[in-house]
Amino acid sequence: MGQIRLFKPEDMEQLLDLQELIALELSIKFKKATARQTITDMYESEQSVMIVAEENGKLVGSIGALVLPSTTDSEVLIAKELGWYVLPSHRKGVGMQLFKALERLLTPLRCEYYVSVPKGAKALARIFEGLGYKETETIYKKEL
Repeated sequence: MGQIRLFKPEDMEQLLDLQELIALELSIKFKKATARQTITDMYESEQSVMIVAEENGKLVGSIGALVLPSTTDSEVLIAKELGWYVLPSHRKGVGMQLFKALERLLTPLRCEYYVSVPKGAKALARIFEGLGYKETETIYKKEL
């Protein structure tokens, strides 16, 4: 079993590789410079959390969230997922470890809610429901 820990700047290149895999798997555009800047901004912000899973010196997964006030009540903080990915070879357990570590880090930040929009996988729905989450909406996307 590997280690779950906070992202460090020296993880950048490996995390960018994971981000590129996410983009390929989800069939979305990927620009390395944009991803690098987003990760840097998250690392430098007190309003975000980035966690990685490492095994034998190699990143095998990551999860990140941005903490923002609700649009309906500025005193309510909501953590919005910015990415959650685990290499296919490590999907038995590592994803759950990342997710639980994220929840533990969000609690002291006074987050009342966590919002995720996973791409319609039934396995992910079972994970979320098993952790007490409820489906509240579906996202539709169209490239313009």
